Amino acid sequence: MPMSHNITGAPMPNKLLTLAARPPQVGSVVCTYAYPKTDIQPGKPQIVRFAPGFFEGSLLESHPNGRDKVVLPGPCFRTSMVIHGGSSGGPVVGPNGTVFAINSTGFDDDELSYVSCISEVLDLAIPDVALPGSAIPRSTTLRELRERGFVLSR
Repeated sequence: MPMSHNITGAPMPNKLLTLAARPPQVGSVVCTYAYPKTDIQPGKPQIVRFAPGFFEGSLLESHPNGRDKVVLPGPCFRTSMVIHGGSSGGPVVGPNGTVFAINSTGFDDDELSYVSCISEVLDLAIPDVALPGSAIPRSTTLRELRERGFVLSR
């Protein structure tokens, strides 16, 4: 639920979940926090060892019409961040602390990676979400969550 100040009622945004209205400029420092190389061991009980990592780089190039027609046809950016396998879908944050993209393509130990503009995923369906005030889980989108104040943008 969106938080508000107990006395003033003013909204209290969670900056970690704020979506950027526009991407940072080419040359800006960008970073991601992801869980690459998470180890899942089968068995009973199943053991999962998370391996989080913080990765930083620069925004090197903007591709507003996509990089190519097959792998990255939508708006994306080339960065110098190392994006390890298992980091896909992780948030990419610009210098003002807002999420402007998600990890898309990278190669282990290579400072060449591509991230997709967050606006491209706003209309993807999120199944079985139980929203406050509704007893029945239903499909929704990130855009709807943003419009209802569950995800902030600035």
